[in-house]
Amino acid sequence: MKKTFFSLKIILITLINLILIGTILFFLFEKPIFLKLDNLKINNIIKDSILIESDAVFQNNNFYSIKGNRISIETYYQDVIIAKSNIKTLNLKGNQNSITTNSIYMSTKNLSEKWNDFLDKDSLEFKGLVNGYFGPFNLHYQSEFLFLIPSKKIIQNFINQAFKKQSFKIENFRLEKLGLKQWLWKFDIQIKNNNSFDLTISEIDVNVYAEKASTKKLSAWKYDDSGIVLTNGENKIIKGQLKTTFGGTLDTFLSKIKNPNLFFYVKSNIKIIINNQSFKIPYNLKIKVDPISRKITIVK
Repeated sequence: MKKTFFSLKIILITLINLILIGTILFFLFEKPIFLKLDNLKINNIIKDSILIESDAVFQNNNFYSIKGNRISIETYYQDVIIAKSNIKTLNLKGNQNSITTNSIYMSTKNLSEKWNDFLDKDSLEFKGLVNGYFGPFNLHYQSEFLFLIPSKKIIQNFINQAFKKQSFKIENFRLEKLGLKQWLWKFDIQIKNNNSFDLTISEIDVNVYAEKASTKKLSAWKYDDSGIVLTNGENKIIKGQLKTTFGGTLDTFLSKIKNPNLFFYVKSNIKIIINNQSFKIPYNLKIKVDPISRKITIVK
């Protein structure tokens, strides 16, 4: 009898301790914070979305590890949803940030509509809406978080994926004519699609300036042809030329008379179409001209 009573007492104390610990954990539990999506990598195009692999970074301020499941992340820019992702299971270690790799579906239409905002701003504020089940009690939480990402990072990542290294370049600059009234420049544009999806080039603008911050064009050239569709591994070379008038070159000479090498700044935009949505990609070069030998060197 005493043994049975003692056993019941132990069970009761254990239950009380469990309830007490559970209550403490319940009231002290801090839901995890979604910090950012990092290391974006374009993988493929599926219907109207760009499939991206990314690292989702969460912060767990609890002293113990927690699990999450059935987690969805929606990323908004100016109240327009840009991307969606889902995470089936998530293990977050106590008092630290945890990273999990997930797949993101980014709307090409919504991204295209906001693309010009990305180009014009130094940093972008995004809103992350996270839904999921977290913690020792598997309770549902929905949270909103604001986070900033440098726009250059997004743009450069997109460019690096749409035009992987050396897949788009302006090269072979040469002076065909160097006269008092006019300079005639010629160059080649080489494009190669290293992506698994088709890439359409609809427009290319190439402009030359005397100074990096100048808004006065010395010369301009435009290629407009929506018929260039490059499949995976396909390569195309486009021939271009620029004519610089005497007045523009004279101003340049006067401003750079102490230097025998003239520096010019080539600023271009390439309009690409992915899944019927347009994106303008900036591509800039600095070139050095030796007017005596007519040699043109690409500085960067």
